[in-house]
Amino acid sequence: MAVASPPRTTTEQSNVSLLETVLDYHRCQTDVVYFLGKYGRILSADPMNPGSVPFEMWPHLEQLLRLWMQERRVVILKPRQVGVSWTLAGFVLWLAIFHEGTNALLISKGEEEAGKLLGKAK
Repeated sequence: MAVASPPRTTTEQSNVSLLETVLDYHRCQTDVVYFLGKYGRILSADPMNPGSVPFEMWPHLEQLLRLWMQERRVVILKPRQVGVSWTLAGFVLWLAIFHEGTNALLISKGEEEAGKLLGKAK
């Protein structure tokens, strides 16, 4: 026989909600893959559906993020349209939000391209 637990009071609900929020914040702070997978958004490439869409954590992007967490320097020869620029922008954003004193240098082939990369992080 199942015993129903009594309904939670508003204070109990608030405490549970606060605890969940604190735990989620801590997980975001310690896990960039979780942070981008849950809260990351990118601009839609579909002209019929402008605005932002959820960031999709493809397996190769998760591997890249884990590599960036382990290695100080990573050189990537990448094709276009594989999500690396958006992932880099999200990684830099995560560093800036959760790691005080972070300096990030975004370099691209030209000033306009570098500005677009910075815009992705914004």
